[in-house]
Amino acid sequence: MPAVAPFLATAAMMVVGAAKISVWSKVFVCLVITALSNEASEMLMDKPDFEPLRGLGLQHNLRDTGMSLPLLYGEVKVGGADVFMVATGVDNQYMYIVQALGEGECEGIKNDGNGNPLIFINDMQLCDFEEKYGDLVEYTFYSGTSDQTYNADMNTVLSNFAIWHPDETPIEYTDNLQNTCYILWRFIRHPSIGKSMEAFSSVPDRTVVLQGRKCWLPDGTKAYTQNAAAILYDFLKSSHFGYGLGESETDQLSTDEIDYYSYLAAYNYCEQSAKAWEFNGAVYHDEMARDVINRIKKHFRGSLRWRDGMLYMHYKDLNEETPAMNLTDDHLARDGKGKAMISISQPGKSTSFDCLRVEFINTENNLYAEDYILIGDAEGVIRDIELTGYNNRETAGAMGTYIYERNSSPYDRIITGTFRDDCQQLNRDDLVTLTCSALGYSAQYMRVVSITRHASGLVSLSLQLEHADLYNDTFDVETEGYFTYDLPTPDEFDPSAEADRIIYLTDEDFDSNNEYTLTIDELGKTIIVDSNNDLTINLPSIDGSHVGEKIKFIHYGTGKLTIQAADSDTIDNSSAGGTVWHEEWA
Repeated sequence: MPAVAPFLATAAMMVVGAAKISVWSKVFVCLVITALSNEASEMLMDKPDFEPLRGLGLQHNLRDTGMSLPLLYGEVKVGGADVFMVATGVDNQYMYIVQALGEGECEGIKNDGNGNPLIFINDMQLCDFEEKYGDLVEYTFYSGTSDQTYNADMNTVLSNFAIWHPDETPIEYTDNLQNTCYILWRFIRHPSIGKSMEAFSSVPDRTVVLQGRKCWLPDGTKAYTQNAAAILYDFLKSSHFGYGLGESETDQLSTDEIDYYSYLAAYNYCEQSAKAWEFNGAVYHDEMARDVINRIKKHFRGSLRWRDGMLYMHYKDLNEETPAMNLTDDHLARDGKGKAMISISQPGKSTSFDCLRVEFINTENNLYAEDYILIGDAEGVIRDIELTGYNNRETAGAMGTYIYERNSSPYDRIITGTFRDDCQQLNRDDLVTLTCSALGYSAQYMRVVSITRHASGLVSLSLQLEHADLYNDTFDVETEGYFTYDLPTPDEFDPSAEADRIIYLTDEDFDSNNEYTLTIDELGKTIIVDSNNDLTINLPSIDGSHVGEKIKFIHYGTGKLTIQAADSDTIDNSSAGGTVWHEEWA
């Protein structure tokens, strides 16, 4: 039977090691447990946004006892590890392959728009392969549950192995591969069977588009998701392959170490249709936990903060945040001459760039291939950033645009200052406003990029300019492929413009009855009240054109702040002339 030799050569090599196959599978699972844990201090350290680009080795079929299975999140095209392979039957016409994909439990194989599974045999979708060669491929998908069992039908066939190979050791495969997502394949090749000889000249390459690991969602259910915040939460929680912050198989959300409500807010933020911040990709066994965490959280501008023995999940978006503090001249420390200890700096040319090359995964034509977008002037200095957790150009372009503009003048300016001890409450990534006569800033939005607390009680802060336009999350590519951004240039930049969105009220602004009445023009703004007295803010009477208007209130002090609607108007779902007060705004 010389005609079948190429097909069987590799199979024979794998059969020799059949007695060790089940051991290999266990090694694969065990290796994923190691190398992903780290100390909390290292876990929370940020790496630069610019990281080396990775290849697509995930899509290859590999046979290596030193491999470990990846952890697959979201939607990925994967090859996997062949942990068992044998040719059997009359004239070795059947080949069985157990192809491990990743850690379970996973959702399943994705279908195309016509209901056909996205399974590829030698780079040809299975439905097209069958149309050309006939029914030569059978497969069974195992999602990787904790109670799955081996395929009894395959073992029934293998029990006859000694009949066809009397000189070989009998073979069986009884490894349940629990908690491992895999596919059992059967390929048919024989001169008497249709086009099978043409279809399989060697062991076929196999890839599938997998909808990966099921994660715990905020409602307490476990389901497939591409939500970047949910995936970060899952990795932080898992004691098996992640950081292990209090995993429970019965209730993943019960923990004293990760704040549930901050996770819920981040999850809802990623779910917004305008954002749809997702993460798709593999976690490899040789990655440090902090690197995995940084890779996931940069896909939704996320951050983690450890406070009072608990981890909080946050995200950056000026349209969604409330300033943690309003910094003014009174908060600034002064030197011996009475000069405010604050300065402004611009990054040097050695760290600047003219163009950002954003790498993502292009799913067009089901290729799931690495692609990139150029944002900026491609004739200048180019920097690379990997955003391969995105599977579409628009999302990658929106985040890439934010990163490009965030690092462009004037928004790369850093304000460094020394502040009094009441700034001890601030944390890195907090949003603040800065009113500083020395720099000409009035209620300018700033982001805390670093903080140092001194034994004297003083606090050194580094602040970066913020602007709402950074967070419009739009991507517009010209026909030649280069993006042109339209943020204000340094000459046009007016740091006091943000003040128009904020109204500061003190006791002096209220009348003798401790009341203040807003005007129609003040709708949609942020009202900051600093007082220890009981005060009332009356909302203006509105017509139909202003229904649904939003106002943000921030209250400093111990006094009670009451918001009163006009006689015929409502607040949210209240009755006409409804009232709310600050105790309800937790």
